Amino acid sequence: MSDTMLSKIIAELNEVATLNSIYSAIQWDREVYMPAGAIDERSEQEATLAKMSHEKMTGPTLQNALSEFIDLDSGTVLHADLSESDQRFLREVHRDISQSLALPAS
Repeated sequence: MSDTMLSKIIAELNEVATLNSIYSAIQWDREVYMPAGAIDERSEQEATLAKMSHEKMTGPTLQNALSEFIDLDSGTVLHADLSESDQRFLREVHRDISQSLALPAS
């Protein structure tokens, strides 16, 4: 697997994970410690983070990098010479992107 393309995929997924982690912290704050009167602000923050995460997950950078290895329509791995673990990783990423594409952005 091309280290450069794999690095792009991993970097994009790390950004999605970071956004989701921030989203979780804001949700926790809303449930546990939110100051009175802050619901509108917290709701806007949550919506913005959810939208950013969705856009990153379904955006062209991740899809273009993945398309080097996977047929995005069928999910078929394009390079038989990839290790089984690389193929599994790429199929999982493809599945996650496909699920994200099936849902509208927040």
